[in-house]
Amino acid sequence: MLTLRWTTTGSGLSVAEPTILAGRLPFRSTWQFLHAVWWARRIRHELANAGGLAGHSLALDIRGRCVWTVSAWRSRTSLNRFDHSPLHQRAKTALRPGMLPSTFVMWTATAGENPVSWDEIRARIAGSAQPAD
Repeated sequence: MLTLRWTTTGSGLSVAEPTILAGRLPFRSTWQFLHAVWWARRIRHELANAGGLAGHSLALDIRGRCVWTVSAWRSRTSLNRFDHSPLHQRAKTALRPGMLPSTFVMWTATAGENPVSWDEIRARIAGSAQPAD
């Protein structure tokens, strides 16, 4: 898995109890996976200006045609604001037809748990009960 390093932004690691969102997004074909990588690059640029973001990372499972994401937010409100941003909405609309069921997990961490390890992210996603469309 190709993993991009954790990028600290804005408030960085000083958030006392960040809201963590991690996701596993599998794709039906290599072409659709590459399309997702293109969108991920655009979204990472937008994240640099996202209010309330403490940090984020991305991992690419090329053989499994899967994108893994993790982000830490000052609050659920900040996360929702980004989720509803125009670029993120366009990306979701463009990618949804080529995706298999995705899995997302969300939890509140402590500042000492940020950044979250990929081992913990994989374990939390594997332990989640239901994939989300």
